[in-house]
Amino acid sequence: EQTADTVVVTDCEGVIQYVNPAYEQLTGYQKEDAIRRTPRILKSGIHDGLFYKTLWDTILSGQVFHGEIANRRKNGEVFHEVKTITPLRNVRGEITHFVATGKDITERKRAEENLRKAYDDLEVRVQDRTEELQIANSELEDEINQRFRAEEALQATNRELTRFNTAMVGRELRMIELKKEVNELCGQASQPPRYYLDFEKEQV
Repeated sequence: EQTADTVVVTDCEGVIQYVNPAYEQLTGYQKEDAIRRTPRILKSGIHDGLFYKTLWDTILSGQVFHGEIANRRKNGEVFHEVKTITPLRNVRGEITHFVATGKDITERKRAEENLRKAYDDLEVRVQDRTEELQIANSELEDEINQRFRAEEALQATNRELTRFNTAMVGRELRMIELKKEVNELCGQASQPPRYYLDFEKEQV
């Protein structure tokens, strides 16, 4: 009567014969509402038929069932219990009753659900941030490659200009040498020089 855990006693058919005050407080069903009915009044619809089949197979075989169950209060709210259902036998070893005790873990389940949602939200944020970083890294890599290609093109242009300048300087030097030779031949022929080597005054 005084335990904080819910206590339900049923006959071997599952018909409720006793509930304690903790059961009344947790479920919203008073004794007169629950007695002569079955625990199906608390069925939440969350568990499938296999769950309940496994439960009944366990206790009808004389074993103790222990597990978490989601039930529904009289007002429709879902609550969670850690449930232990123990078969009781008579002197002949026959199962006559079942005693079910339950500990309310609704707040713990809510906290776990909130933690799971927070974790899922964090996972989404981490995934989004990771994708943003991957995009940024890809864009940075593309920019680096573009700059590298531009630098290579500039270096190639500079090499080409250097070759061109070298060729032009060589050509100018050769022209000066040829002009000198022509002027020397003119001198030998007693003629005035044909080229002025001062380029500002040079005339052909």
